[in-house]
Order: sequence, then structure tokens, then C-alpha cells
Amino acid sequence: MNLVGKWKVKELLQFSLENGMEWKPVDEVIAANADEDEEEEGGFNAYRDTITSFNEDGTVDTLAKAPEGYLEAAQANGEEVTLRDGMVVISTNSWKTEDGKNYYNTGIQGEVLGEEVSPWQEIVEVGDMIEFSMVRYARAE
Repeated sequence: MNLVGKWKVKELLQFSLENGMEWKPVDEVIAANADEDEEEEGGFNAYRDTITSFNEDGTVDTLAKAPEGYLEAAQANGEEVTLRDGMVVISTNSWKTEDGKNYYNTGIQGEVLGEEVSPWQEIVEVGDMIEFSMVRYARAE
């Protein structure tokens, strides 16, 4: 699958007492956690408003709508803000295709039981979605 383009969060892997780990639509997760999200900045609501952009140069940008007043405050503090398509680039990572499989660089480094952990996680195709890091994405319109 060609990943180049924009993707939106469609489902999140969540734990439930009834079913253990299961995939739930992002809107259902947001609704179920509405009370917590009101108190927590960047809670589950952030998933609804972000775009993950896979670029031809092997980079992956996470784009988010800037909260009201964010750009002005950042400029006043001398912070550099990168905008793409009217959204703030909140992080940039990398991706690659190797042996016909796509991988996302999680940035995770270290060891588990004496074995070095690879930061590269396979991006799995699930129907018309892609899945990595406990999130399923669908192409953005």
C-alpha cells in the first residue's frame, strides 16, 4: 500500500473489562472519556483533530489544529512554529519501506531482556486502514 498522503485516526485499541483489548471508534472513545478529557489538555479529543501525513521523502508529520491564541503566544515567546496546510506540525518522524513492508520509526530505543529493541514498527494494513502504535488510521478526505 502506498502510504503517501494524509491519514486520520479512525480507531483506538482500548481495554474493556468485558472484552479485554478491543478496537473502538475514536468518537466512541472520546464520548466515553468526556469527563476526563475536559480536565486533561490533549486528551482523547486530540485524536479527532490530528492528521498524520506520510511524505514521499520518508518523513511523517503529525499535524494539529492550533488552539486559539497558540500562534500568537508562540511568536511572543520566540518559538518557531511550522505550519502545513493551516495546521501546526507537532512532531516529525520517519517511515520506510523494506522488503515490501512499511515501517514507522517509533523512536523507542533500549533493551528488553538483554536484546536491543528496534525503533521500527511494522505498519499493518487492515482493510482500507493502516495500524501502528495502537491506532488505526483511514485516509483523510
